[in-house]
Amino acid sequence: MKRYLDQALETYGQSDIYPFHMPGHKRQRMGEFRPEEIDITEIDGFDNLHHADGILKEGQDRLASLFGVEESFYLVNGSTAGILAAVCGCMAKGGRLLIGRNCHKSVYHAAYLTEARVEYIYPEPTDFGIQGSIAPAQVEQKLEEFPDIQAVVITSPTYDGIISDIETIARMVHRHGIPLIVDAAHGAHFGFSEAFPQKAIALGADLSVESLHKTLPCYTQTAVLHMQGAAESSCMNLSGRWKDRSDQGSPSIDSEAAGMECYRFDPERVKRYLGIIQTSSPSYVLMAGIDRCVRMLEEDLRKYRRPEQRQESRFGMFENRLRQFYERCKGFRFVEVFSYAYEQHPTGIFGRDFSKILISAAMAGMNGRQLYDLLLKKYHLQLEMFSGHYVTAIATIMDTEEGFCRLYDALREIDERKASGKGCTTGEFLNRNRISPGGIGRTGLSDEKGTAIAAEKLTPVNLYRPKKKSLEITQAVDAKKCVLPLSEAANRISGEFIYLYPPGIPIIVPGEVITKDTLDMLTACRLRGMQVQGMADLSSETVQVVLEANHAM
Repeated sequence: MKRYLDQALETYGQSDIYPFHMPGHKRQRMGEFRPEEIDITEIDGFDNLHHADGILKEGQDRLASLFGVEESFYLVNGSTAGILAAVCGCMAKGGRLLIGRNCHKSVYHAAYLTEARVEYIYPEPTDFGIQGSIAPAQVEQKLEEFPDIQAVVITSPTYDGIISDIETIARMVHRHGIPLIVDAAHGAHFGFSEAFPQKAIALGADLSVESLHKTLPCYTQTAVLHMQGAAESSCMNLSGRWKDRSDQGSPSIDSEAAGMECYRFDPERVKRYLGIIQTSSPSYVLMAGIDRCVRMLEEDLRKYRRPEQRQESRFGMFENRLRQFYERCKGFRFVEVFSYAYEQHPTGIFGRDFSKILISAAMAGMNGRQLYDLLLKKYHLQLEMFSGHYVTAIATIMDTEEGFCRLYDALREIDERKASGKGCTTGEFLNRNRISPGGIGRTGLSDEKGTAIAAEKLTPVNLYRPKKKSLEITQAVDAKKCVLPLSEAANRISGEFIYLYPPGIPIIVPGEVITKDTLDMLTACRLRGMQVQGMADLSSETVQVVLEANHAM
């Protein structure tokens, strides 16, 4: 029987499965949009995104004003387009780039496009087993070690809601005269409520990318690029030539522009890359969705800022629902819900976005995949993702009281069944519904050994531990390669990315040496049913490695 996507989506939309995942509108109606009626091209009166001087310019200015920045730009190719434009616009070809090793794959793709020489900073370890914040001291150390770094890119907040000390890091980076780019894709809701941190751009980031669709009521693919300090920028000389100083440090002005104030990045260059990277046929449905989201936020913030109406605002209700949910979960014995209180500063964590709900049922005998499947198949709760030992639920201002109650009730039942000694959730029900960590592909390890590795090693800290770099990303991707079975690739240099999706953070980057330990962890990931992607071989059975003759840097 043929299965058409539109029909499958309509059927799914009528189901009782509750979405604790993006997009942030949570499948709720936000108006009377009829896509066919408003899906147009650049006709009279409706402006052109690539030469905005009318209604789209007004919309982008309105967005910038609401978000408190100098310039904001609609992104209809997702945050990926903003990341690519920001990095390419701030880097000279072959320059040195400092990035957080937990950055999204789009940052690595930008490094490839700019032929960057990449240096890494690593997140701090945490007690919960997730990747923590980027320590400012580590950033400073790298900037001192490599004075020719042209830009710094970090992710804050992360997929798990971990925040870094952007204000301190920005001051350090700016002392070296270079820009700080923050991938804040998961932080579009920041700055609108006292319960959430300030936006990265308000704390000193020069460029910041936010995915509206992830945490606000907006359509998938909608995002924004913010730029701060552009009005003061004069890094372009009068003739508009950009001087490449990739061997001396940051791109800079020509000598004829000497004496002019030189800011940290050239906004016109970033805009030029936006024009290259974004589609020439931007969707008016998506752009209208962005402007509608701005209008909804403006209206909601008027309520939120009035004490007598705060509890009626979406952000006010959202804060209360989240706090009540976390308070109720404190009584669990075998299900652990990671604390929302980012001000408590747990080990390795500077700050925390408590709308990312991290849940572990390890003490109830379940790994992340089993808990994820159980919540979906028995309780009809679709979460965002699972990792080795926990699951992630994304909550937004569009979540309902019913949704939070259903999640709490499900976790309470799991906890109570374990406490009573029945164990049905990890025995009878899991077996009946074939919820198992094993049997994913030809891995070369028995289920028993793979499961043991998973139990011991499948934490983000172990998955993304430092690896030896033998080639730069561009060198490895463009080198001559051969294909090997993944199980035979130990001690070879990878010629392609290997990552879990979600979250899209590379476990192996082209140019890094594949170790036996990494192969074991990838095997364990596959046994858990985690999506190992990035390789040209969609079955993830083989990997491209650099031929021996190309090893020398």
